[in-house]
Amino acid sequence: MRKTDRKVDVTEIDCPESAPPRGFRPPATLPAETSSWLKKNLPTTLDLDAARRAVRGLRLDPRIRQDIAEHDGRIGIALREPDGTCLFAQVWPTTVQVWSPWRSWAPPVLPAERACSAAQAASGYSY
Repeated sequence: MRKTDRKVDVTEIDCPESAPPRGFRPPATLPAETSSWLKKNLPTTLDLDAARRAVRGLRLDPRIRQDIAEHDGRIGIALREPDGTCLFAQVWPTTVQVWSPWRSWAPPVLPAERACSAAQAASGYSY
């Protein structure tokens, strides 16, 4: 013997007039001037604390992952957007380099398969 589905009474209510409609936040992205800002504001010495302060000065969305570390006598900085887009910076004495490690001609990979770490940035990784 099959049981019939129970009926559920649903009472609809209107949203309060004082409450604004809910929406979604736009995706987290790096500001357009991030590369030039890093070139201008990163230290030209191996000062890890100064590099961290410079990256904090960007006031990035907290959803953007920031990885900063010293590796093999260089400071590497990796900034990763939630969609997998990555920006690298490398600091060594008197030099600051900033680049995107992904090339348009490279075979497509899923964002989760793309590595984006400070150690890669410090080593000069590029795909």
